[in-house]
Formats: sequence, structure tokens, C-alpha cells
Amino acid sequence: NLYKMFPAAKYGKTNPDFYPIIDGKRFIPAPPKLTVHWQPCMTNPAVVKEAVRMICEAFAKDPDLRTWSLGQTDGNGYCECENCKKFYPANDVPHIFGSKDRSLLYLQFCNKIAEGVTKKYPEAKFSVFAYNHTSIAPKGFKLHPSLVPVITYDRLNWVDPERKAMDMK
Repeated sequence: NLYKMFPAAKYGKTNPDFYPIIDGKRFIPAPPKLTVHWQPCMTNPAVVKEAVRMICEAFAKDPDLRTWSLGQTDGNGYCECENCKKFYPANDVPHIFGSKDRSLLYLQFCNKIAEGVTKKYPEAKFSVFAYNHTSIAPKGFKLHPSLVPVITYDRLNWVDPERKAMDMK
């Protein structure tokens, strides 16, 4: 849902800082092509503020709406700015599932959004994905009570017998 929340057609020119630094360059998805292999800059306070604003606006328009997906986009594309890199693991090597861990970066971002929205809508719930780069729960991290982790895994990987055996273990 994050790519839908921050479409480049809306924010690309006015708020390029909403988008990640990848390989030293600002990455802004090029509309109209659907590009989902990127994440917003998760340490930018303006991104959090805009997310809180849009979610509260949606909740105000629809009193029955009190859930929101904060699901990250597919693939990698995590911001490599100095602030985001502070949330990368010290060794920054691939974890057991073969991806670099971005769980702490993602979950602190989701916590901030949840904190902002629940000030006005305390009953709100948000789905967050334990998926690929965010599969490993960070040790000692306190998840906001309104966040509901959704554990995802693509079993298509099990066509590889070694991968299936590792996953089953």
C-alpha cells in the first residue's frame, strides 16, 4: 500500500524527498509505469506527517473505516540516506531468508504513523508485513499496539528442494 500512498504523479515534483536514495541517487518512480520496487524514505518526518494526514482524512470521510495497510512495496528499494542507514543492522548481511534486514527501519516508521493516527482514532488498526526484508522481528523493539503483523511467505520458493528444506527447518 505504500506505493499507493505516495504516488510519484502527486508527490514526485513537489516532494522528491519522500522517495528513497538508492545507489547515491534520489529514486522517483516514473509514472505512468507502475514501479513497486521502492520504499518511501522512512525517516523523513514529512513522510510520516503526510501519511498520518491522509489516513486521518480517509477515516474522517468514512466512519466505518478504521483499518489501514502499511504494507511495504515488493522487493527492495529501501532508502540509503544517512538517517535510514542508522536503522540498518551493524553487519548488514543477508539474514536467514537471504535478504538484508530492514525490519527496524520499517517498524519504527510504522510505529510513528500509528502513534500519530491513534491520537485522533485510538481504535485504528494497521497491518504491517513480516515479508522478505522485514521478516525478522527486531530484538527488544516494542511494536505499537495498533500494529498487526501479517506474516507472509512465498512458497513458490519451495520448487527448490534445498530452499524448502531450509524453510521447513
